Amino acid sequence: MKTIYLADDDEDDRMLIREAIERVIHDVRILEVSDGESLLAMINSQKGSADSELILMDMNMPRLNGLEALSVLKADTDTQHIPVLMMSTTSSQELVRKAYEEGINAYIVKPVSSAEFTHLAQSIDVCFLHSNLHIQDTFDKPNLKDTSILVIEDNKDHLLLIRADIRQSMPDVQVITMSEEAKVLDFFRTELPRMPQKPHLVLLDLYFPSREAGIDLLQRVREILIMHKLLSIPLIVFSYSDDPRDIHASYQNNANGYMVKGVDIADWESDFKSLHNFWWNTVSLPK
Repeated sequence: MKTIYLADDDEDDRMLIREAIERVIHDVRILEVSDGESLLAMINSQKGSADSELILMDMNMPRLNGLEALSVLKADTDTQHIPVLMMSTTSSQELVRKAYEEGINAYIVKPVSSAEFTHLAQSIDVCFLHSNLHIQDTFDKPNLKDTSILVIEDNKDHLLLIRADIRQSMPDVQVITMSEEAKVLDFFRTELPRMPQKPHLVLLDLYFPSREAGIDLLQRVREILIMHKLLSIPLIVFSYSDDPRDIHASYQNNANGYMVKGVDIADWESDFKSLHNFWWNTVSLPK
């Protein structure tokens, strides 16, 4: 059973989030607390007994706030692999930037309507709990003109299929593809910082071509993004592997998200719609 930790001192918000998740996601256990200190205590008490999949955490909580709790979680090798979604009623750029610098996976302005809560639960299911839920349409349709996705994939056939599926699901989005490690690193080190319009999302195949090489590339790309203050570009691992060790290693090396490729390539279009839904419609990124 998948475990989600929900930390928020607003009881009504916890109820609305819990009901939306339970409505959309099956076989899930939600553990609720009202402050950061209780969250850390509960996670410590569950070590070794729970398959911890996700932490949903409010920014402003008593005793320990979200950023203070996050600092403890990311310093502990037993918990740093758990993705953290930070929630807040504010979209203050200073807070958004600080949260990403401290290591959150995504920053979300709290939903207001029932439809928004459902949309959040659907996005969590696909983008963090590795389901293949088919989302037919985006909750909102932003203007995707002048947006782009960088796909890092060493399998040339998969690269063509990914390009085709992204264009089918998001026809206005430019697709940039790379299949060689040296070119990827050269792009991030020299070309990317000078680009006036940077990619809005990076998809990285974990086995590039081996797990070890993929993890190493993930580390190096993340270091370059941090060095150039480009945390506004989400870095998503997109892999056939659903091995918890691969997922944990990706999050430990600061991937924003991990998505499991559908076994049927026809499902990939739905995967990309889900990416679109979450990273364009739901998440707040630092400008």
